[in-house]
Formats: sequence, C-alpha cells, structure tokens
Amino acid sequence: MKVTKKTRVVINIMMTILLISLMDIRFTGMLVHEVFGVGLLCLFVFHFGINFKWMQGVSKNLAKVKGKTKVSFVLYVLLVVGTCVMGYSSVMISNEVFPMQTGIDYLFWRNLHVNMGYVMMLLVVGHVALHVKVMKAVVVKAGLAVMAFLGIKGLVSPNFASNNVVSMVEETQIQVAEIEV
Repeated sequence: MKVTKKTRVVINIMMTILLISLMDIRFTGMLVHEVFGVGLLCLFVFHFGINFKWMQGVSKNLAKVKGKTKVSFVLYVLLVVGTCVMGYSSVMISNEVFPMQTGIDYLFWRNLHVNMGYVMMLLVVGHVALHVKVMKAVVVKAGLAVMAFLGIKGLVSPNFASNNVVSMVEETQIQVAEIEV
C-alpha cells in the first residue's frame, strides 16, 4: 500500500493527540473515551498495515538486523501486542457491551486496560523517538517528554487511576439504583 509522507505525518499526529486525550477518562467522559478509543484502534491498524512489509522483511532477517532497526522492530511488535490487549480489554469493560459490570472479571480487565495504556504511552514514546529525524525540534521533544511523564506517572501510581475508575463506576451505579427505586 503506497501512502504519502504527508498522510503518514497526519495519521501520526492524529494518533498522538488521541492517545494523549485518552489518558484520563475524566477529560473526555466515557462515551467520548470509547469513541476516541475506537478511532485510535482504527488508526493503529491502518498504521500497522502500511508498515506490514517492513515488519515482514525485518522478521525474515532478524538475525542479521542490528542496532536501531532491531530495537525498532521489538518496539513495533510490543506495540502490536499492546494494541491487541487494549482493544480486547476495552471490549471487556465497555459500558455498551457489558453495562455497569463490577465483578472480579471487570476489575481485572479494567486494571489491565488502564495499566496497558501507560505501557503503550511509553512504547509510543520509544517508537517515535527512534523514527523522528527532527528530534532537535522543541515541540517534538516537549511532546515526548509529556507522554513519557504521563506513562511513568500512571505506572508508578496505578492506584490513582484505579480508584478514579472504580469511584466513577460506583457513582454511576448508585445513580442508576436511585433512579430504578
């Protein structure tokens, strides 16, 4: 699939904006979070599709590949796996698919989803840092620094994110229970 450099840049910028906006559900609310998440998943799949030949070529010659290309390949594979985990876990915790589910399974999938989001943020930072040739640009460096900070902050204090999601679900259940009574 032949895609212009301008199209790639636009897609990468859109993915970055969506990824950052998805890092705190309080910023978007649940519905917008889910819609943006589906949009980001579609962009990731498209991104992987246009880079599939590169992945095939590197995987066939992995023993010969060195340095930056090998690191880039490993990051890319981790991003593919992470995207699959994020997509599946998002279905498992979706309010539309499983409304107000709070059992053990829900908590497992929600925690996996939240923590994988932080891991994905760090993987994206590494991926972008390896691919952007204009690393001298202050805007790019600042954006990567913010993304790295968000990813590390989330991983270091997962209880912060977990408590917010749990309290949002509990508040919503209380409101629904009050309406039903």
